[in-house]
Amino acid sequence: MNRPLVKYFTGVLCSPVIPREDIIAALEEAFGAVDFVSPEFEFSSTDYYVPEMGRGLIRFFISFSQLGDPAALPRWKRTTSILEKRWEQQGARRVNLDPGYMDTFKVVLASFKEGGQKIYLGEEVWADMTLQFRKGEWIPFPWTFPDFAGSAYHDVLDKIRQKLKEDNKLQHKC
Repeated sequence: MNRPLVKYFTGVLCSPVIPREDIIAALEEAFGAVDFVSPEFEFSSTDYYVPEMGRGLIRFFISFSQLGDPAALPRWKRTTSILEKRWEQQGARRVNLDPGYMDTFKVVLASFKEGGQKIYLGEEVWADMTLQFRKGEWIPFPWTFPDFAGSAYHDVLDKIRQKLKEDNKLQHKC
């Protein structure tokens, strides 16, 4: 049985002083061509990152052209962890990269942290099913991060999901 291919994306959380173009270029070099970059969102749903990254953080999303194997998620997490170090200042992150993938049913993020809802994938990486797509809308779970639980990113996720569906159609034509 062939494994279904998924649409990889990265949620970027960063200080506004870090050039967005540099982040996009680094991710593209690591993972291949980018097919979508979202608008920026003010990140204000939690103060969790303030001690390390400061205030005024922004969030945006990048998706990649090539569909991929969901089993590659640990590699994506490890690679983004290495990339984050490029922008560290005095041991503190200025960029947080949250890799994940989307299939037509859900959004899955990679995590180095264990949790009751998370599935261990190996290489010290867990899969965290963050949102489910049901009856035309994104449904959060009790554990979904506050910024994902609201509707702010739904239009972006819808666009990435549409690209996934278009890519799947092209894949099946070949």
